[in-house]
Amino acid sequence: MFTALLTFELRRRVKMISTWVYALALAAAAAMITLAIGAVFKGFSVASGPELVGVNSPHTIFYFTTGMAYVGLFMVAAVFGQAAYQDFGHNTWMLIFTKNVKKGPYLLGRFLGAYLFSAVLMLAIIPGLLVGAAGVWLVDAERLAPFQLTSYLWPYVVGVWPTLFFAGAVFFSLAALTRRMAPVYVGVVVLVMGYLVLSAATSDVQHQDLASLLDPFSFLTFENATRYWTAAERNQDHVPFAGLLLANRLLWSVVGAALLGLAVLRFRTTVEEQRGRGTHKEKEAPAPVAIPTTLAAPTTGSWLRTAFATSWLAYRDILRSPVFWSFVVAGLAMGTMGISISKQIYGTATWPVTWQVLETATRTFQPFLLITITFYAGELVWKERDAGLADIVDATRVPSWVTYGAKLGALLLVAFSLKAVALLSALLSQVLRGYVNIEWNLYATQLFLLDFPHDALLCVLAFFAQVLIHQKYLAYLVMVLYFVLQAALGLMGVEDLLVRYGSEPTLRYSDLNRFGSIIPALVWHRVYWYGLAALLVAVGYLLTVRGREARWKQRWAAAKARRTGAWTAAAALSLCVFIGAGAFIYYNTHILNPYITRKDRERQQARYEKEYASYAALPHPRITAAKVTFHIHPEELRLEALGSYRIRNKTDAPISKVMLTLPDDARVRGLSLAGVTKPAMHDAELGIFIYELPTPLAPGADSAIVFDLEFGTKGFKHGGARTDIVGNGTFFDNMNLPALGYQKDAELGNDRDRKDYDLPPRERMPDRDDPKAKQDNYIRQDSDFIAFEATVSTAKDQIAIAPGYLEKEWTEGNRRFFHYRMDKPILNFFSVLSARYEVMRDTWRDVKLEIYHHPTHTFALDRMMRGMKDTLEYCSENFGPYQHRQARILEFPRYASFAQSFPNTIPYSEALGFIARVEDGRADDVDYPYYVTAHEIAHQWWAHQVVGARAQGATMTSETMSQYAALMVMKHRFGPMKMKRFLKFELDRYLAARAFESKKEVPLARVEQQMYIHYQKGSLVMYALQDFIGEERVNRALRRYVEKVRVQGPPYTGSSELLGFLREETPPEYQYLIEDLFENITLYDNRAVSAQVRQNDKGTWDVTLKVKAKKYRADEKGEQTEVDFNDWMDVGALDERGEAVFLEKRRVTKGESELTFTVPVKPVQVGIDPLNVLIDRTSTDNVTEPTVASAVALGSPSTP
Repeated sequence: MFTALLTFELRRRVKMISTWVYALALAAAAAMITLAIGAVFKGFSVASGPELVGVNSPHTIFYFTTGMAYVGLFMVAAVFGQAAYQDFGHNTWMLIFTKNVKKGPYLLGRFLGAYLFSAVLMLAIIPGLLVGAAGVWLVDAERLAPFQLTSYLWPYVVGVWPTLFFAGAVFFSLAALTRRMAPVYVGVVVLVMGYLVLSAATSDVQHQDLASLLDPFSFLTFENATRYWTAAERNQDHVPFAGLLLANRLLWSVVGAALLGLAVLRFRTTVEEQRGRGTHKEKEAPAPVAIPTTLAAPTTGSWLRTAFATSWLAYRDILRSPVFWSFVVAGLAMGTMGISISKQIYGTATWPVTWQVLETATRTFQPFLLITITFYAGELVWKERDAGLADIVDATRVPSWVTYGAKLGALLLVAFSLKAVALLSALLSQVLRGYVNIEWNLYATQLFLLDFPHDALLCVLAFFAQVLIHQKYLAYLVMVLYFVLQAALGLMGVEDLLVRYGSEPTLRYSDLNRFGSIIPALVWHRVYWYGLAALLVAVGYLLTVRGREARWKQRWAAAKARRTGAWTAAAALSLCVFIGAGAFIYYNTHILNPYITRKDRERQQARYEKEYASYAALPHPRITAAKVTFHIHPEELRLEALGSYRIRNKTDAPISKVMLTLPDDARVRGLSLAGVTKPAMHDAELGIFIYELPTPLAPGADSAIVFDLEFGTKGFKHGGARTDIVGNGTFFDNMNLPALGYQKDAELGNDRDRKDYDLPPRERMPDRDDPKAKQDNYIRQDSDFIAFEATVSTAKDQIAIAPGYLEKEWTEGNRRFFHYRMDKPILNFFSVLSARYEVMRDTWRDVKLEIYHHPTHTFALDRMMRGMKDTLEYCSENFGPYQHRQARILEFPRYASFAQSFPNTIPYSEALGFIARVEDGRADDVDYPYYVTAHEIAHQWWAHQVVGARAQGATMTSETMSQYAALMVMKHRFGPMKMKRFLKFELDRYLAARAFESKKEVPLARVEQQMYIHYQKGSLVMYALQDFIGEERVNRALRRYVEKVRVQGPPYTGSSELLGFLREETPPEYQYLIEDLFENITLYDNRAVSAQVRQNDKGTWDVTLKVKAKKYRADEKGEQTEVDFNDWMDVGALDERGEAVFLEKRRVTKGESELTFTVPVKPVQVGIDPLNVLIDRTSTDNVTEPTVASAVALGSPSTP
């Protein structure tokens, strides 16, 4: 019986058309993804994927194979469910079990047949990957790693097949025990949302091991096992089937086997099992249900009432279904947990403000919504057929449009109820976290006025797929492919929202700017798609199957019969709305505003270099002063920028030709250079103006650039609305104003992209000691330090701020004016902001401190103010005086999540720290508003007083030094334990980011503006340096350095000069640290092998620690070489709070060694580098719990 059922299941599946459709879909998706990340579509899309990792590398293949198999679970859910359900669905189960059929072989035969079929089906991914790799080889063979057959099979052995066993056991058991297919889809929802919640819950670095164990799909397990792999390792190594990966696979395989055992144990082979004692009582007949009726001579109105009543009846049946409530409970539980634990920064929570929980709810519930709508579309369309009542219903006189419309209406009601579930989930997450400032109007607007109408489009598509295809599970597959295709279109370069069903501009709410200016564009896109959706509804009505004739010939004949004048008018109206709205959108995005894709930008960069690189060799004047006026019109989303730049020829040659660049969206109302108003050449696409001066500008001579510019979008454009000029919270910087000369940073950076345009490979930055590079600073190539003066006007109810000191404020009509002037030269780096602010004020010494913020964003203001004071104190004391009389933080909308330091002015995103919920009593919380504030204040020294040349190492002199200052301020405020927690995040981010290096990893002293190096590695390096040589020595070196190069122009300073000062302060025994930390890529693999403690006769504890230490040097691609060493490292002991009770630096050599020391109290953990000061790829094994040995005997026992 077992073998017969197994072979029957396999033969039946092979003969089904859906099998081949599934296989083709998996293979096609795999091929498409491989081609996309291999940049085969670069002709109309930008390249995707890390540049240094091959598209056929073991890591990439494992990632995409398991990812595609995850999508395939939606296919095999039906396979496993049908294997258990089919005999019940066809009512043949009673015949089967009248024979001598044992439930064990029956169920296991069915399951194994479904499992073997699904396991083979998943192999269809391999041909797709191979075809994709072949396509990449034809286009760009350099994107391929060496071929390894094992790379294609290994993901199945350790990833796909074990996951398939567990998930299949879940689906099969649900169908077998309930004798229904619906619970299978509940299982899909629970698995998918459970994984998402687990991902959010274990995102903290300290929970990675737990996540690796609990993930049933092993995605997190694989990610954590390979998290710190470099590009070289990802190109050649297979993830080892050991450790947590092995434990995970065994755990979930055992869980799957247990579920199968439970299914066999609880499976019933009878109609109904008699439970308990006593006489079985018949159930009472249910109360009669009112059946919708019609008049003897029905009218359109009566049929409409019938349609509404039938729709409500179908929806009420769904509400009474345990399956629906299983969906709801699963979504509510998973969603609430997902929302409650999300939105953490440095492992620290934020306040659950309404916009945040709604945004998280929308993202968390999206898979739940897609699965539920897709499922109920099939259930509603096939309701009568599945119940065996189709012939009866179809024989009634009810018009087809009544039942058709009623079912679609019921599906819309299901979608609407899911919004209520999302609302309840979001509300619970707020209340349970003690937040009661509920914005009910935002709930109603976001969920029911904005989100639900978009979900209705999905309802129509899922319903139409079921009607058109008339195969329930095939229609389910089509919907899955649709969701996959939506993501694939982006990879293929299809950006136009007009050709992507349901697509619309991204809506992002901000407390400062509310919904912004995107609503009109959103409404037009909704009208456009509703026109198409109405057309789909109309066509679906014609093609809906009524009766037993499902062939296309009969359906086409029925469609002709159903088509009436009213249908034609409705379809024509829908088509007109669709075409009309589409035409209006096209006019705005393609005619009124230029339609520019990411690929277009790439082409423009290539053309810029090809046509204008020669101007880099020409002498150009420098900007020496800026006198500007900004008129901000928030109500019109418009900004006028007028003013003049004073320029000077600082070269030794006369200048007769000048290149000037503006953004391509700047509307030029007036522009002149040295009195010349008409450029010799104007490239409108690139925003380039070439001026030829009738009288060359002599060396040392001054002149001026006068400009009158306007910024603002007409209508709406492709890519979304501007976010720098908004109704409340404008943040506009001078990168939008004229720039002189050829801009090297505007060139294409990716060497493979450059090759496509016949451009040679390009270094990101010149060598750090290049004398020519030292003539420019890394902020602006066309200026040094400048005089600055600005007048800003805005709406009467807003405050406008620019760098400098407010000299005058006045009002004219409905406009409010502010005049700012800086009292000393600054970098040519400034911005203006305008919003309806409240202001928090304080002072530090004689410096005015201000925080301009949204009225309700008061959660973290005290922390920010404390951060300003502490950093000003620390930096002034250790690096030199603060150059300004004020410091200001200015909140701007969360369209970007960063803070940025301009002269005495710091724009700070509302998403970054203003809603932080830092609890001082929680050991794991990191006060990141304090940290970010400290970093940005430190920039007033590191970048605004000391600015590096545009060369390697430039950002080490600014970003890394600002990181160091912030770390020291934090250490003095919070202590070393908080620093260990913070540095754990920095270590994780640095090591993880190395794999995504786009060109080459370089040492810190040669950093080329890679953020993971100058931020994360910079933090680790500078903290280690001060730990070894002392904070005082480091600060003494930095103070001397600042005194030497403060506000220094050409030749600008750099990392070599900074390292010279650090070397001078570093003791001889630690000189090797300069090479290890700054000049090389150095990593450690230190491990505490074992430890033993023994109490001595003094009551203290002797520790014997065995360690194994390794040290590596890595090249630019991540290839590691082990080196010999004899370095100083911390050895120590920690108490139950993780604080050091003993810490001492000892010489440690390569390999195993034994260390002994004595501690005052019994330690909880002992180890090498216990506070993770060094860059260690596996920092969790540096400490171990010691075993306790017998106490030392104090003397010989006495003899009788």
